[in-house]
Amino acid sequence: MLTRHSFGIVATISCAAFLVDAQECLAQVSSGRRDRIATLRSIINDDRSVKEERDKVVASIIELGRLHAWEAASDLAEKLDFHVNELGVIKSNEPPPFEQEYPAIKSLIEIGGPSLPAIAQAIAKHDRSRRFVLNAGEVVQKVTGSFITVQVTFSGFADIEPNSEGAVRLRQAADMYKYRDTIAEQKRRQEALMKVVADEKKIHTDPSKMEQSIRELGKRKAWIAISELVDRLDFKGSTGTDQSDLRASVESQYPACEALLEIGPSTLPYIIWGCATKDRSEVFRRNASYLVVKIVGGKEPARAIIGSIAATQPPERSKQLKLVLDEVPAGSD
Repeated sequence: MLTRHSFGIVATISCAAFLVDAQECLAQVSSGRRDRIATLRSIINDDRSVKEERDKVVASIIELGRLHAWEAASDLAEKLDFHVNELGVIKSNEPPPFEQEYPAIKSLIEIGGPSLPAIAQAIAKHDRSRRFVLNAGEVVQKVTGSFITVQVTFSGFADIEPNSEGAVRLRQAADMYKYRDTIAEQKRRQEALMKVVADEKKIHTDPSKMEQSIRELGKRKAWIAISELVDRLDFKGSTGTDQSDLRASVESQYPACEALLEIGPSTLPYIIWGCATKDRSEVFRRNASYLVVKIVGGKEPARAIIGSIAATQPPERSKQLKLVLDEVPAGSD
């Protein structure tokens, strides 16, 4: 008969064995996923397959999207004008949605936030066709949730593009999505709120008004205020607690975090730029890393994106971004 003590030992051993098996299983799944993604990437980058096995390339592009393969975002971005039919002809009386004609659109939308830097880099790298830029805009619109923020996103990445020709290409792409705000009252209200947020004195003289203005800009999805909101990433609201690192309620403690998440993924380049161009506080860097992880959907892609951008920047900016990189929590997603 098992005593309580011996039963506890048996249960502990069984639990430990189960955890080891589970970890081995997860490692095998992770390894299998990596191998599959590597195979699919080699297919879509193979010139012979692109010419002779278009159906296979289309299927591979679609599968990368289903796998949420952020690692392949740059490869998929290069295929934004790759049509399902070699001649670009759809044999149908009813034109299908763009993502059915151009499979990379669908896959990049499924990948989400991590696709934005890859799309920007693809536009910056070469002179692209109008169709390529329009397809890129289609992805950005779906990922960020608004037609308006396509221009904002491309403009933001133009600011952190180290190559001047690449920056020009991104600004040209942004110009294709210019938006004129016809609602004068809404614009005036947003500008009044921005003025409050930009006034550093208000942090000390009227913090409640500062917090209220920040949160209202978020609710209004005021993309025109992104830069001002980024500058307030380390401003702690009155609803915050005294705990130094309560990640579950970062948005409630730091109103700019909530506001930037409300506005959406188009804030990503501005957050990175805000970290790179100034010597920021530890709280600022921690909150920035938190936002990047949330926007791109994981620690691993966040580390990859921040690291790759840091590698392209001048030494001082690179140093600031590496400090942000240190704030991304260790481990995989």
